Amino acid sequence: VSQSRYAQKRDICDPAVIQKFIGQIKDKRHLDYLYVLTVADIRGTNIKLWTGWVAQLLEQLYSRSLEALTGEKNQKKQTTQETIWPADYYEHFDSIDLTWHQPLTQATGLSINWRSHPRHGQCELLIHTPYHPYVFAIVTNEVSKLGLSIAESRMYHSLRNSALLELILLNQRNQTLKDIQVIRELVKNIQLALATEAQPQPAKIRQKISVTARQLPHEVRITKVENNRLEVEVKTHDRRGLLADLAYCFAKHHTRVEHAKIMTRGEQAMDIFILKLHAEGKTDLNQLESELQKTIAPKS
Repeated sequence: VSQSRYAQKRDICDPAVIQKFIGQIKDKRHLDYLYVLTVADIRGTNIKLWTGWVAQLLEQLYSRSLEALTGEKNQKKQTTQETIWPADYYEHFDSIDLTWHQPLTQATGLSINWRSHPRHGQCELLIHTPYHPYVFAIVTNEVSKLGLSIAESRMYHSLRNSALLELILLNQRNQTLKDIQVIRELVKNIQLALATEAQPQPAKIRQKISVTARQLPHEVRITKVENNRLEVEVKTHDRRGLLADLAYCFAKHHTRVEHAKIMTRGEQAMDIFILKLHAEGKTDLNQLESELQKTIAPKS
């Protein structure tokens, strides 16, 4: 059982994912052993891989798995906010997060805030905006223009047709983003882009592709999951603008990104997306897969 793989590549807020994970574990003792071995393996393999972000993911997977194994759940979170957001929003965030969100979620129009996350220390960007299909594509495009990376993203759609987008950001070296000037510039650029663009205008970024990158697997796998959703797994060489290009493709084919986990090892990008399908069934999965394959194919 790969606890690291589940923590870093799966939606551990999804009860079905947790049930599948604990289905391979007998009891709390085995869960404890697996957690300790996973931490030791990551830290022993390469101490640079052990970050506050990875630690937080493993802790979250452990706590949710323990709840499922023992049948004990934390006391339900209390919130004074009107419940206009889906149930998984209130499940994912704790009361401290919800309090921090409240000024944005109660605002009308576009609002953006950011912080160093109190638990794992990574830069967290929160965007509340009127929803339209290219929100995620526009935002990821602005992130890529500054050479930044996204470790994880979630987007929630309210009953008022607004979107709440959470991004965990990394710097150009895929490490903790601490440069306040860069963060402020990103916020300014996103505000301008969301206010003026109906669709993203991709940055013209020329990049040489190494021989090693060309030899990496370039794969797309689409799986239908419950509640009218798709799980899309993409493996390809990492490059600036990749996430924005994928996001544009998703929007073009009438899907909405609800969750994204982005993992990069060397030149290899391994990304997983949970997409919400349009209620009217406008998405042709064969066409979506074909266009994604063209998007990730190495350019000469």
